[in-house]
Amino acid sequence: MSGDPGPTGAPVVVIGGAPGVGKTTFAVHHAHQIASSFPDGQLFVNLCGFHPHAPAVEPGDALHGFLTALGVPAQDILEDIPGRSTLFRSLLADRRILLVLDNARDEQQIRPLLPACDGCFTLITSRNRLTGLIASEGAKPLTLPLPSQSEAHETLARRLGTERLAAEPAAAADIIRLCGRLPLALAVAAAHAEYEPAFPLRAIADDLRAHSGLDAFTASAPPPTSAPCSPGPTGPWTDPPHASSASSPSTPAPTSPPRPPPASPHSPSTGHAVSSPT
Repeated sequence: MSGDPGPTGAPVVVIGGAPGVGKTTFAVHHAHQIASSFPDGQLFVNLCGFHPHAPAVEPGDALHGFLTALGVPAQDILEDIPGRSTLFRSLLADRRILLVLDNARDEQQIRPLLPACDGCFTLITSRNRLTGLIASEGAKPLTLPLPSQSEAHETLARRLGTERLAAEPAAAADIIRLCGRLPLALAVAAAHAEYEPAFPLRAIADDLRAHSGLDAFTASAPPPTSAPCSPGPTGPWTDPPHASSASSPSTPAPTSPPRPPPASPHSPSTGHAVSSPT
């Protein structure tokens, strides 16, 4: 999979996969890995396309946050989306900027946010396939698979220790099965097991079985891996504790991406941010 520019002029990769498979973790960590190739900064926004309690971020609000982060005074930001998109693209015309557009709902939400210059690079995560971007914008798809049984076991072992898993191998296997091998679900289950080191893993597995998976932890589940939904800028993003890699304009994206280490149940960043590598 190449990083050649599409019709918009800038290379775009759409990272897909099942909910909880680690799309945000994969994208954000890789953005840090290639940040030095984009000396003019990086921009991140959680578009909240699938948030259960918050509305999706409108393109105009996302653009307002980006323009503010790029130093445009509020009074100079136009009200209409086409005007904001044009200004945004003109500001990026001579810059090398990396964008991460997380939790995209559909193509209509994304298109106004895409740069037009080939010096920029955009990583998009979405549960939807976004085939319109692939067809008309030249975006490259990258689908994250579920981890294997052994990889899921390693995820739990990193969090809980090999001795605890070895003491209850059947319960550990049940937790992995009931979590569907999803990194986020495993991280949530492991967090509850970590909170009570003496609590048997069999009890965790029984709770998962009795309450249809993570519904057992609904009342006290940690926050999702994606940043909170917010259209305003908040300063440089931070890397999540666990993540993996993807591609850059000069480096092909892997057709079979390496399995990311376990996702963290904590948020990697909030709102929009622009930063330059040091």
